[in-house]
Amino acid sequence: MNGDEKKDLIMGENDARIYYYENTGTDENPVFSGYETIQSNGAPLDLYSGSRLWVDDWNENGFPDLLVSDFNGFVHVFIADLTGIAGETPTTGFSVSPLINPATDYFNISVQSNGTADISVMVFDSVGRQVATTNVAGNSNEASISASSMPTGVYTIVATSGSDVASCRMILTD
Repeated sequence: MNGDEKKDLIMGENDARIYYYENTGTDENPVFSGYETIQSNGAPLDLYSGSRLWVDDWNENGFPDLLVSDFNGFVHVFIADLTGIAGETPTTGFSVSPLINPATDYFNISVQSNGTADISVMVFDSVGRQVATTNVAGNSNEASISASSMPTGVYTIVATSGSDVASCRMILTD
């Protein structure tokens, strides 16, 4: 779940919460020393009761997303926000952030990288569909993506370079 190539544990509870247990051991001898509550928009997921889940790459971007059913029979899709577990600080120096937020006609993005490898920048709408993409030279610090044909709303920007991943949210207005 966290990209370290070890099998982690994620589970839903009858209290409607979803818990993530990081494997600090190995696949052969897993060690789960604690858990984090999965959050959405800064608050623990709370879907009434009886959460059952499935982990899958729903939007086909290579990252695990959550499909969660609740007691009432509704299915909710939560697209991965690649900023990591609360309290963790990225150590790679790789980051992506808006230059201007909210945006109007273009997503103008700052990309910080320690290397010279090319960077892929993808834009996802609020339901996780990839709506735009561009590649940026590793020695460049900015990307601009046309948003003139996109509806207003909140978008997630994801930048990848090798194993480095960073994301941010942007608002598109009229």
